Amino acid sequence: MAPVAWDALGHLLLDEGMWGGRRLLDADYILQGREGTEANPGYGFLWRTNSGDWNIDSGFPHYERKDEPNWPGLPRDAFAFSGLFDQHVIVIPSLDMVVVRMGFPPEVFGDPLGESPGIRPNFSWNFNRLLMKAVTDVQVHDPGPWRFVPPITVSTSTTSSS
Repeated sequence: MAPVAWDALGHLLLDEGMWGGRRLLDADYILQGREGTEANPGYGFLWRTNSGDWNIDSGFPHYERKDEPNWPGLPRDAFAFSGLFDQHVIVIPSLDMVVVRMGFPPEVFGDPLGESPGIRPNFSWNFNRLLMKAVTDVQVHDPGPWRFVPPITVSTSTTSSS
């Protein structure tokens, strides 16, 4: 689909199922779908949510549980379609905002924000932080600069004394 079509779909969800004065989708379905589930607070009916305190991503090559909302830099009512090649339709009801991002994943094709190679901030962290800095009519939480937290290494070897 073209970006303008994704934008239209985002606005349909932002307007809780209304399009041109007609109800196309049940508002309750959309309200329920933008809340996470017990199994994954970061995932609703068919889209990622920001309402939970943790989430399980669908990353490749494996799934990871992250003990934070999907997007720490976005309001908690944000929800999004998250697709192949880092394409997103982000709906933020509290800001009356739909954001469409079409592009290639920076992990594969380089970071367009110019971060240095190696261990670097998550592109989405920086993108969302810059996006929210552009909001000037209401105050939006800033999660602060990205900080690398090294993984905890747990030794699985055992030693025995004889």
